[in-house]
Amino acid sequence: MDAANNHIGPSRANPRIIMMVVWMFAALFSIPVSLVIKFSGENGGWLTFILVMFGIFLVGFWVFLGLLPLFIRSDYASRLEWAWASMALAFIGFIVGNANLPDFGDIGPATVPTWWFGNEEAASITGGIFLVVSAIGHVLWLVSCIAYAVLSHRSAPEAF
Repeated sequence: MDAANNHIGPSRANPRIIMMVVWMFAALFSIPVSLVIKFSGENGGWLTFILVMFGIFLVGFWVFLGLLPLFIRSDYASRLEWAWASMALAFIGFIVGNANLPDFGDIGPATVPTWWFGNEEAASITGGIFLVVSAIGHVLWLVSCIAYAVLSHRSAPEAF
């Protein structure tokens, strides 16, 4: 029996690095996914144009936030549940919220996703609710990463 293939004990995968990679993946793909959903619902206008043109700033902000897990010590024994939950809230809220928001074209009334059958008010309320969920997820991400970083440094052995 080969001892190298018989690893017993905690996983050597670093949860903070895995979380950072998943956050970066979500940051890069959430805008295209929300735009695909938006276009599949025939809901394109100025809001979509602005997101396409200036989405790089949003992605830059997300990449900056994605670096926060690097402040958590690598030997910190936690599965980082709050950070994972807040990540899900942030990106699912953004994708669903952006896809449901009515979009204003050049002339005429706002375009509404086809699944709302022209009910602009319901689309606005749903989009707004999910964008608030996304904002709450972003705040929770920031707070949980800072809390985990502080806790990881407090639980570290003192070096003399």
